[in-house]
Amino acid sequence: MSIASSVANGLYGAVLLARGRSDGLRFHDGDMEGAARSFIAMAVSVPTIIGIRLVAWTETGVPASGGHILLRDLMVYTVSWLVFAIMTYRIAGSIGRTDRWPRFIVTLNWCNVVGNMLILFGAIPGLLGMNAVVEQVTQLV
Repeated sequence: MSIASSVANGLYGAVLLARGRSDGLRFHDGDMEGAARSFIAMAVSVPTIIGIRLVAWTETGVPASGGHILLRDLMVYTVSWLVFAIMTYRIAGSIGRTDRWPRFIVTLNWCNVVGNMLILFGAIPGLLGMNAVVEQVTQLV
């Protein structure tokens, strides 16, 4: 499977799941090769992670050490994503569920992309100057 089709399937499946449709799982591979391929989701999420940080700075201004803070955010993001995958793999092995782990991690990786996008999109009304109530409601929805 090409990278483009892997990204398309992963995002489409995650969007279906976010809309409450369990058939989104059909678009997520259930083997170790698919699990390895799904870590491209980390790269797909980087612009969104940067966007979330930039939105936060619209209220406070960019600090003098903005580049350092942004780099730290990206490192924390990467390490936490990978450590979680390693820990869940070990836990799955200890409870005899290693065969189910690949589909779990594929689904989680792509749902993280959609979740990060929703966080960023939820901040747009505040950037457009809408009142605080509208901004908070969009962040909840």
